[in-house]
Amino acid sequence: SGNIDVYQCFDKFSETEQLNETEAVYCSKCKEHLAQSKKMDLWNTPDVFIVHLKRFQYIPGQYFTHRDKITDVIDFPIENLDLSNYVSGDMSDRAPIYDLFGVSQHSGNMSGGHYTAICKNFDDQHWYEFNDSRVSLAKETDIVTAEAYVLFYRRRHSVVVTGIASLSPTCQSSADVDEDDMTDIDNDVIRHHADDFLARSHKDSSARQGLSSPSPP
Repeated sequence: SGNIDVYQCFDKFSETEQLNETEAVYCSKCKEHLAQSKKMDLWNTPDVFIVHLKRFQYIPGQYFTHRDKITDVIDFPIENLDLSNYVSGDMSDRAPIYDLFGVSQHSGNMSGGHYTAICKNFDDQHWYEFNDSRVSLAKETDIVTAEAYVLFYRRRHSVVVTGIASLSPTCQSSADVDEDDMTDIDNDVIRHHADDFLARSHKDSSARQGLSSPSPP
């Protein structure tokens, strides 16, 4: 069979599931148990969107549980992941369009394996492979493979701040920002977001320390 498209995975995730009889709900009005259905939807999405692919399956057997690794290749876009068809909430302020910036990979099987990663450097726009202590240049053809396990996407037009995963600019909507202008975002805007983030982090850390540390006699 051919490769599986990641949008097929999103379709499967969001389809309506009919629950079995053991999960029926008693209706006090009808005085009987009724079959139920459930459906998962995305109301909104964050600036950093993480996709965890199901690579391991456990199948109960008569005497033991069968464990297998799923090695299908999932085709996923490196640029322009569009979640518009899967978001139910308001998307007028920030479109759910994402670009890939990292992939966690697993090689091997259920008996033993190894984790590596491929990530994009926002400074030089190159992809790098991280394998234990070794770092080397990678190609885009190394990204979409059967070893891809966890995908890391960043919302397009979100601000990249060193040491902080992603902060969306509040002074401009995504519609007002051109792709070529993103590298020229005013430093004061970035500094404002970074300072605010660090201040809140310091405040939260101080609060946690105050709760966990006994008061001096």
